[in-house]
Amino acid sequence: MNLDRQVDESLQRNLGNLQAPRLDGDVLRRATRRRTFSLLVAVTSVTLLVGAAAWFVPQLLPSSDRSGDDVAGPPSSSTPSPQEQGVTGTDQAGKGVGEDCTGPGCDELDWALRVAKEAGFDVEPFDGGGAPEIQKFSSYFYFTANSPQGDANRIAVLEKEGYERVDEVEGIPVYFDGVRVTWDVQGLIVWASSSGLGEMDPSADVLKELIRASKRVPWP
Repeated sequence: MNLDRQVDESLQRNLGNLQAPRLDGDVLRRATRRRTFSLLVAVTSVTLLVGAAAWFVPQLLPSSDRSGDDVAGPPSSSTPSPQEQGVTGTDQAGKGVGEDCTGPGCDELDWALRVAKEAGFDVEPFDGGGAPEIQKFSSYFYFTANSPQGDANRIAVLEKEGYERVDEVEGIPVYFDGVRVTWDVQGLIVWASSSGLGEMDPSADVLKELIRASKRVPWP
């Protein structure tokens, strides 16, 4: 019994001496600073990675996807535009491209720009690359015209290319494929598509003014 009592007292004395280590204020402050620094490093690293990805990923896209511009022209199986036929004219507002045009389709292109001016559009400087750009108020269009080639049925070609008849302006049927608007007038094929950020609206009043002007301006 005495031996058991002595063992118990010895254990109690040893347990009483076992105390959890105490952390003073300096130790706690150093630990807190280390955790804060680690958190700041992690946040900064994530921010730099996100910024790098935002810059790098668009560089992998084709240039047409980065700019958002769709330089429209007639479909591949339809009559080529004047530019595709070799037109190299230039234009400023009030000046016809016929003076400098050296390829086929010059007369059609000059007529199209006279139509644009008749409808109150401004003609942007044009160097012969793609269709000329015209502007009125907040509407921007690529606009051109060309003579039909071959004996292909015009309506059949449009239907094959996905065009649908969406309107009629002063007796002129208007066709639309979701991107380009086209119509026939005075024996010419006319094309228009949006050159701005908005989608092409085939029912827009400014487009109807353009269609009416194409009927008024004589060809040739």
